[in-house]
Parts: sequence; C-alpha cells; structure tokens
Amino acid sequence: MKFVNYTMIVAVALALCACNTYPTFSPDANTMMVPVRVMNEGKYVLCQNGKRFNLPLKEEANKVSSVQVPVGEVIGLTVYTEQSTVFAVSYCTTGVNFKPVENQAYVMNNGFFENKCFAELVKQDKSKDTGVSLEPSATLYSCQP
Repeated sequence: MKFVNYTMIVAVALALCACNTYPTFSPDANTMMVPVRVMNEGKYVLCQNGKRFNLPLKEEANKVSSVQVPVGEVIGLTVYTEQSTVFAVSYCTTGVNFKPVENQAYVMNNGFFENKCFAELVKQDKSKDTGVSLEPSATLYSCQP
C-alpha cells in the first residue's frame, strides 16, 4: 500500500512541476522574423534575453519543417530530441546561439553521433555548391540575459 501511495505522490509531483514547459513565442506585429529550416523533429525552444519560449514547427513544402526566429539580436535556439532503439531511449538537449540577419534563411541540424548529441547551424547561400555556408555568429548555446 505504501508503494502505491509513493507512486501516486511522485506522479502528481511530476505532473505539477511543469518541466520544460515554456510559453509559446508570440512576437510583436512589427518584429522581423526569418526561417530556420530544421533537419529533425523535436521540441524547439528560443532563448531571448534570458527567457525561454516554445517555437512551433511550421511545415513547408516537401515535408520540410521550420521555426521562425526574430532578427537583430543574439538568440539561443535549442532542441530537445530523443532516439529510440530496441534497448534504450536516449534524450538530447543541444543548441546554438547566433544573431539572425534580416532576409537570411538558416538550416539547423541536430541529432546523435557516436552516442553524443550535436547541433549545427548554417546559413543558406545560393552562391555555394552545397547551398549553405558557415554562420559566423554561431557559438555554443547559453541562455543568459
């Protein structure tokens, strides 16, 4: 009976803790936004001035998804993903900071490589054979004001 009571207490505590729940980002009408095309699904979170916001995925043509981010200041973009195998479920939280520029589209890739998670961000660049180039403002993720 004690096991059931403790299990119920833990379940209620987890339900009430609101872990990883943030308000959805809703910019002002005059805020300039640019797309970040994402290579993998997950929960994308924007960090702006030390505050975190959920970013809804927007499906584009050819089943490509993107999130919209504001331009003009350094932001953090992080993603929570999971990978399931027959033997285990792995969770990953990773991201980048960068300063989005007006009229520039970006591509973010994230996932697992050799059991470690990674994130990489490039900008779209039609002048390159690959269609992308390195984003010079990209740095390690940090959500500080």
